Amino acid sequence: MAAILDKGVNIMDNQAHISVNALFSEDISLIAKKMSGLEGLETIAKLKSAFIEKAAAIKWSDIFPEISRAAIDLLGDIKIEDVLLRAWQKHKEIKKYADREKYPPGETILFPLARHKVRSIHHPSIEILLNDHSVGSLVFDLVLLFDLEGFILKIRDARIVAILTGKCKGSGSFKYKEVVLLKRESQKIPMPGSISLGKGIPIIS
Repeated sequence: MAAILDKGVNIMDNQAHISVNALFSEDISLIAKKMSGLEGLETIAKLKSAFIEKAAAIKWSDIFPEISRAAIDLLGDIKIEDVLLRAWQKHKEIKKYADREKYPPGETILFPLARHKVRSIHHPSIEILLNDHSVGSLVFDLVLLFDLEGFILKIRDARIVAILTGKCKGSGSFKYKEVVLLKRESQKIPMPGSISLGKGIPIIS
């Protein structure tokens, strides 16, 4: 059951955001070592060959550690709330709040979510450029599963404007081809209490 609040009610929102790095935090430092194991793959060998051909003055041994750091940055660029919101904004029970006649802009709604899971698949990539020309790219596979309990959505004017967080456990894997770079099972992820979404995320009707 959702609660409808008067305009005068204010809930304090934090500007806290949590990236996917939080799921793999205990193992993130190991990614460079595991990335070094990719150099035996045919795709990496071809990438190395193409790079050396076009940039003979730059050592590949200096570049590959940068690729490892860029892989870590990929995880930091994916925000957990973005993953969750993509699922929530299409939720059949939430879609009704896109009706501005029934739920006018002056109302703020608190919608408690039952315990549920969100699964998401991503294919983040790193492109290697030389003088603005692509030498090649690496496409990774990221699979995420979140087990959520006690979350509440703050809805106003057909938009999700804040998340009041509850308990979150996450599982996931980060791979290149068949090489598992990171894997985590049922990791408890600290939540900030509330996450402000600025003007809000539109509910898809």
